[in-house]
Amino acid sequence: MNVGESVGIALDSIRGNKLRSILTMLGVVIGVAAMQTMVALIEGAKQNIMESLQGLGAQSIYVVGQPFDPEEAPETEWRGHSKGIRISDVAALAQLEGVREARPQIMGLRLPVTAGDESYEAEIAGVSPREADTTNIEVVAGRFFVPSDIDIFAKVAVLGAEVKTELFGDDSPLGQTVTINQNAYEVIGFLKARGGQGRGDDVDRRVYVPFTTAQKRLLGSDQVPVIVVEAKDGVDLNELTATIKTEMKALHSNVEDFQTISQLAILETVQRTLLIFQIILGGVGGLSLLVGGIGIMNIMLVTVTERTREIGIRKAIGAKKRDILAQFVVESGVLAGCGGIIGILFGLMLTSAFGSLNEDIPFHVPLWAMFFSFGFAFAVGAFFGIYPAIRAANLDPIEALRYE
Repeated sequence: MNVGESVGIALDSIRGNKLRSILTMLGVVIGVAAMQTMVALIEGAKQNIMESLQGLGAQSIYVVGQPFDPEEAPETEWRGHSKGIRISDVAALAQLEGVREARPQIMGLRLPVTAGDESYEAEIAGVSPREADTTNIEVVAGRFFVPSDIDIFAKVAVLGAEVKTELFGDDSPLGQTVTINQNAYEVIGFLKARGGQGRGDDVDRRVYVPFTTAQKRLLGSDQVPVIVVEAKDGVDLNELTATIKTEMKALHSNVEDFQTISQLAILETVQRTLLIFQIILGGVGGLSLLVGGIGIMNIMLVTVTERTREIGIRKAIGAKKRDILAQFVVESGVLAGCGGIIGILFGLMLTSAFGSLNEDIPFHVPLWAMFFSFGFAFAVGAFFGIYPAIRAANLDPIEALRYE
């Protein structure tokens, strides 16, 4: 008997015992659907995070100011030796070998932005004119900042797509005024919608103002919260990060009142974290499949008992052990494979439903996940069908023919 005939017999058996087959496949269906949904969530999150990181610049190193901790260094030692990150530090880092440019940045300020009767709580980002050139933000209409805006602390703003829509609808905001922290800002441009970020710091929900404007008018401080250092192509980020750390300590009288974080380190951390989640969540789905496999083994043992006389007849007319073994292993695999197909379809329905309920949660079902889920389900079914198949193959034909 060839594989095609074994598959045909297996399908006939499934059709002949519909309810029992459905209940048997249920564990596999749930396991495959759970595994696929979890993989879709992790892959969607990974894709979303990678897009966000790429938007920040692929060769970026962040120098982040950290508040003074008196437990780590007494204030008498710290005060007067370091005044935090300053604009002078930006200029010094820009001169280092391997650095394309360094620019100051203020992120994380959340303030209400109003226009007429409309109000929207946005993230206020204080940036330099180079921000638009080094990240993937795109001005749809109007302009971004120019050096003169930085020099005069200009009260001008560029709106993210969602902020623009919430405050002005379909009308053009150019030349209009928005109020931030009781100060009026002229809208000089708005950005192309990026969408799909699902993050509180999404550029669509951001209002950009000149860095010096945010520093003086919003923070009321001459410190620089973040310096973004862009490395030249081919430069080792780990080595450059160490160089930046050494330079900053020298500039700050050996006081480490900052942190250095490279884009590469962020990427590696994200990938490790997502891999751990993928293993854990995939393991949950795998356990469900194993439970389903045990159910299949149980039913196959019952099937062997029910078809004992058939096995005896087949052996009597010349069927070999390997033929009986192959038949029952294939039948078990087909049963699990059918459950796998149903599970894939059910998983696609779940991811589609979850995605439509909350667009901020990304779901992405890669093709490999569907093939892997089906292959794993088939393999589990075939594995758990081995013992019943061996039992069937080892039946004595005489005893099997006498079985009632």
